[in-house]
Amino acid sequence: MTSNNKFPSTLFVMTELVSVHLKNITSGCFCISSVLRLDFCFFAPTEPAELKELIAGIRVIEKAMGSTVKDMRACEMSTFKKLGKSVVAACDIPADTPLTAEMLAVKVAEPRGFPPERIYELIGRKLNKSVEFDDSILEIDLEI
Repeated sequence: MTSNNKFPSTLFVMTELVSVHLKNITSGCFCISSVLRLDFCFFAPTEPAELKELIAGIRVIEKAMGSTVKDMRACEMSTFKKLGKSVVAACDIPADTPLTAEMLAVKVAEPRGFPPERIYELIGRKLNKSVEFDDSILEIDLEI
């Protein structure tokens, strides 16, 4: 899990409420450290049962949040093949012209072309052939 910069990556916990700790975990904090204050102004879950409850809650939240890796499932493949998007030419692009963001668009197109999640890899690259408006940008069309 990574920090989202709203909270420090390590949080020193000074509350007796386990729900507060769990809220901080879901907000991007990924290390909790209990601190026992000798002046007893603050309470921390230092009892084994409280720490066990905190860790169990963290594991439930981690499981509920799922993975950050997006994998395509078999049931999604037919829709992806039919409606998957590609990078297309937003205008006529002559061969040997450095590509700019304004020259590119993303839409459902045939044949399937360059994947839209990698569109920024195209900026500054050149095509080895001319591409007309709305035609797919194919990997084989790119200069090496």
